[in-house]
Amino acid sequence: MFSRKATIAPLGALTEPAKTYVDFDTMQAFRIMVNKAGMDVSSAMRDWIYLKVHGKSYTDICAEAAKVSTDSPSALRRTMFSRRGMIAPLGTLTEQAKTYVDFDTMQKFRAMVNDAGMDLSSALRDWIYLKVHGKTYTDFCVDAA
Repeated sequence: MFSRKATIAPLGALTEPAKTYVDFDTMQAFRIMVNKAGMDVSSAMRDWIYLKVHGKSYTDICAEAAKVSTDSPSALRRTMFSRRGMIAPLGTLTEQAKTYVDFDTMQKFRAMVNDAGMDLSSALRDWIYLKVHGKTYTDFCVDAA
């Protein structure tokens, strides 16, 4: 659905990587969850980052841009361009979850997670665990300690 190599995107090219690692079972459950919602892992992560930074998902931003540019049914498709070995409470973190966002959004997101005392990977990992297990990865680690 999304391609980071696109030259046109509502807020700029999707050049900034955002990634984290989670355990295999969590990644499988997350894939199933987002697939049931009609998305892939990258799209779900991108939507969440944009929602946190801009107050609306990347999908919504693209839909708005497509509506403004044309009423064509294909406009949305054209607009939406389309740590290993760490031992963890639920298993080794071997599965990579990765997406790309535009530069300005990444800068704002980094500032938000830094203000919260976290790093980018930890924030994304906590969000995935919260979606799948109902509590953050940080909470799992605290409980296991």
